[in-house]
Amino acid sequence: MYKKFFSVVLAAVLTASFMSVQKSYGQKIGNGDLGIRAGVNFSKITLDRGEISPKMKLGIQFGVVANFPMKNEKLTLQPGIIFAQQGAKWDDTGKTTDRGVTYEYETDIKMTLNYLQIPVNFLYHHDLNNGNILILQAGPYLGYGLGGKLKGEESVKQGSYSNSESYDETIKFGGDQKKHDFKSFDLGLGIGVGLLFNEQIQVSLGYNLGLADIGHGVDVKNRGIALTLTYILGK
Repeated sequence: MYKKFFSVVLAAVLTASFMSVQKSYGQKIGNGDLGIRAGVNFSKITLDRGEISPKMKLGIQFGVVANFPMKNEKLTLQPGIIFAQQGAKWDDTGKTTDRGVTYEYETDIKMTLNYLQIPVNFLYHHDLNNGNILILQAGPYLGYGLGGKLKGEESVKQGSYSNSESYDETIKFGGDQKKHDFKSFDLGLGIGVGLLFNEQIQVSLGYNLGLADIGHGVDVKNRGIALTLTYILGK
């Protein structure tokens, strides 16, 4: 199912690159125009293990979107192809006791998950009195894991004794639990709000809710907030 959906949406977006849609008077977005998008993600994961509490991690995203007018002039279909970094981070300090000896510990772990995402958003736009446009958007997205990194540093201290360890590991996506860290495909829903300035600059704030379990043996889902800037070409 994922592969079929991926192929259909990918074909639609690529076709948009070679299409020329006749523009109607007064319609400020839609028209088949392409947009170049860049932004930042504040992402985390959810786990079914209560003892681990991931925090949000900063990542980047960039790619292209295409705008297609719909029958209702207030609606636009906006699919895209986006490289997006997701993941999470953990940092903790405290004390632990082992065989009657109390140690102080400190951990700092960052996990970056790189995805190729295909969002398909429906945009509702409303003209404001100042000539700009308010945008409400919602729609599904499909993600394919490209790889990632797990970087961390852990240290322990007891009296005059201290020890620290750092690591940098590669994260692999795939269906084999023994060979891969996470499943390749992600699926979710996105919602957001934005503004279109001067018919060309779209600023959006959105939230992505991962619905697919990407973990092997552990229930793991992606979550994230995205702040993006899209420059509409052809205006």
